[in-house]
Amino acid sequence: MMISIDPEFRDRFRPTFVAVAVSAAIVALSGCASSGGSSSNGGGGGSDNGEEEDTRVLPTYDQQAILDDDGDTVEVQVAVIDTEFRPSHEEFDGRVSGTKAVAGYRDSVEATEDDDGNPDYVHGTPVAALLGGQEFGISGNARMELIAAANEDGVVFGGQVVEGIAHAVEEGARVINASLSGQWSAWDRKETVGHLQEVTYEKPQEDGESQTIEVGTAGVVGAGNDGSNLSEDDGPDDPYIDHEGFDYLDEVWEQILIAGGSRGWKKNVNSNYPGQDEEIQDRFLVAPYTARSATNTDDDAEGMFNGTSFATPRIAGMVTGIIAQWPHLDASEATGRLLETASQESELYEENDCGPNEDLNCGYYYLGQGHADFEAALEPKGDVVQPAGEQVEDDESHDVQESYASWSHAFGNGFQADEELFDGAVAFDELGRDYRVDLSGHHAGGFALDTHVRQRLETHLGNASVAGDESIEIAEGVSMAARHADSGELLTGRFDMDFDGTRVSAFGFQGGEENPMETVLEGADTAMLSSTTPQFTHSLDDVAGVAAEVGLTDTFSVSAEYWSGRSDEDPAERMLSEDTVGLSDYGVDRQDVALHMQATDELRLSLGQGMLREDNGMLGSRGYGALNLGDEHELHVTSFGAEYAVSDRLSVTGQYEYGQGRMDGGAGMIRSIDNLRTEQATLGVAWDGDDHQVALMANQPMRVTGGEIEASVPVGRTVDGEVVREDRTASIGTDGRQTDIELGYSFMPDRDSRFNANLLYMDQPNHDPNASGEWAGAVTYAVRF
Repeated sequence: MMISIDPEFRDRFRPTFVAVAVSAAIVALSGCASSGGSSSNGGGGGSDNGEEEDTRVLPTYDQQAILDDDGDTVEVQVAVIDTEFRPSHEEFDGRVSGTKAVAGYRDSVEATEDDDGNPDYVHGTPVAALLGGQEFGISGNARMELIAAANEDGVVFGGQVVEGIAHAVEEGARVINASLSGQWSAWDRKETVGHLQEVTYEKPQEDGESQTIEVGTAGVVGAGNDGSNLSEDDGPDDPYIDHEGFDYLDEVWEQILIAGGSRGWKKNVNSNYPGQDEEIQDRFLVAPYTARSATNTDDDAEGMFNGTSFATPRIAGMVTGIIAQWPHLDASEATGRLLETASQESELYEENDCGPNEDLNCGYYYLGQGHADFEAALEPKGDVVQPAGEQVEDDESHDVQESYASWSHAFGNGFQADEELFDGAVAFDELGRDYRVDLSGHHAGGFALDTHVRQRLETHLGNASVAGDESIEIAEGVSMAARHADSGELLTGRFDMDFDGTRVSAFGFQGGEENPMETVLEGADTAMLSSTTPQFTHSLDDVAGVAAEVGLTDTFSVSAEYWSGRSDEDPAERMLSEDTVGLSDYGVDRQDVALHMQATDELRLSLGQGMLREDNGMLGSRGYGALNLGDEHELHVTSFGAEYAVSDRLSVTGQYEYGQGRMDGGAGMIRSIDNLRTEQATLGVAWDGDDHQVALMANQPMRVTGGEIEASVPVGRTVDGEVVREDRTASIGTDGRQTDIELGYSFMPDRDSRFNANLLYMDQPNHDPNASGEWAGAVTYAVRF
């Protein structure tokens, strides 16, 4: 579910004047002052005079609405038990589910009127408006049952509170707001406690059925406005909470919240406070003591109100929002989340000289758990993870922040699949609550074009040395070829032995260099910017291999080749923690078998079959956490090649490879990629003169042309902790086709100097059909001293 804050709900107050009168009650109203009420001090009643202005930001009380997957407001049934209500007030338009008068013979929830037609008392209208009103309400999800418990004189008796609770539960209320003090005897009744445990929730299941779970009802009660310590009994009229004397309420005490009033980061001087009883402290929260809200003199009337009565609905509205977000939470879990995330930024929590013996923490003594903070309550507790198994509390799970996929050049340097594949995915916090996660930013390309071109230029500077490829014939049939950087570092090497129609070779090359066994430009000793070796080999530290070719007849021969490389480099090392990166190295092995046919003296044809095997990656792509790509990937490759010697100096060579394979994913969301198809092609023309060499090459790097990605996406959970998953599929593949066209020229005026010039054009770079073409060029001159 998503959270939406409507800016129209913020700071819209009309200067309508209202006079407020309050009547005495057997069960007193816990907030009762109108505009112009008494001033209040903070903490334990100390004066604020002379203190510096507090610049900290208090929790927000803007209206917030939880939306469902379709963007509709989630409705939560709540109840407000109070003296009166004006249902026709514009604040209640579309927000009231029903009304009920439970006192005496009354059939109206509106206040009685005096001879001039003015209400005799007001209280419930502003309270309900602060909970779920159109403008003043903190919760856009509340659908309120308005229960008037006062008699004709505005007096509320404990029996009417009991009846009000019973009616609220009958209507399925998940939250009851009772801005009434001195009502604990009404709540501490067997039938009331039983009612608070009756409400159930029908939890939708994956099979379309529903599961009934007991969630109960949360009760939010006003602390009162005597400035009294709720832990001390100072007489029969004192608002003392005799927690140890409860007969039944202890059974549902964790479903109850007590609302005190704050002024800034301190308690309002008139608000009652929890005192030294830890049981009261544990259920105590504060919200602003003063609020602007609707009143009952007219359908658009409003005014200012003071009292814990008006802190109470704001806290009740927050509980409502939590239930809207996670309807499967029971009353104790919903209220508990608000308690444990309350803000304790008040300096009172840094003081420890309160209480009868001046040895208690002042924050807990005056504010309980602190300032209720709805936004903090919606934040996850601990890490947000996706279980690898079928249970929310699975031993193996993936931290969403450590879930990342780096896609290689073959995939178009990005996630080339339906972006909605992972829409609606959820993860779970330590409490098992589900949070929708956006993984769009967790996919990235592991191949930066500008970085690649720069690296190729740097490599080119080394390859364009005076030495070029050095070949040495050690003995008859035994030779060695190598390419060194000017620094002497070996870049590529090849050792060959030819005897009786059989050739055996050993070779090696650094990552980013050309495989010395490639024959595309074998006829010219010209360094090129573009590369015919797959991009994913560029990240390998080094590659080593062996090859052999055996002649069968004068026309036919067979060859076999194997090479392997490993890399310690991890593309996610700047994104993820050290605990995630480097857990396993990336490795590539390739083996090929080919049949060669010398069709004529000038033309040689080849047909090959090979297999590419990767560890901890797929075509150079790497995945971690919930986006991991499994441990192994295999690609079966069919290759076609042709070499044609036009003359002693001019040759044409072409190669085409088609790959098909699959990937078995890991325990993350990507479970497999089936029917993965790749292709790459190269055509080269080389001319080798005595001192001049010219090469023209058209190269189409490896790209993924198609495949089906299968994902298992967690979208929710059942009540018993089973992860609800959706199996989804999407096509994957690049839409474009990168083509590199390069012209290279090399000139050696003498054995100690070399001039090289290269011009490269890349069409549709990164296989992106919408990308502009890119140019690169290099001119080098090397001299050996």
